[in-house]
Amino acid sequence: MSLNELVRRTAEQLSARRKGPVVVGAVRDDVTVIHGADPGTVFEIGSITKTFTSLALTRLAVRGDLALDRPLRDLLPSC
Repeated sequence: MSLNELVRRTAEQLSARRKGPVVVGAVRDDVTVIHGADPGTVFEIGSITKTFTSLALTRLAVRGDLALDRPLRDLLPSC
């Protein structure tokens, strides 16, 4: 089963059991798939931001662009 199909089916199954919108995302290698949202989708940002932040950091670490034990102060501009 392709990643697109897996994400689509998962979103459909979750939507059938829940009230409100459902967004499902997955990353495999360098491919990111999101189902249930498009650029115009509006949703409240809350605890979900931790998931997106960890996903972004993991992708950067896997590509070798940063080390997870690197201090944050080394990544931010000085003030």
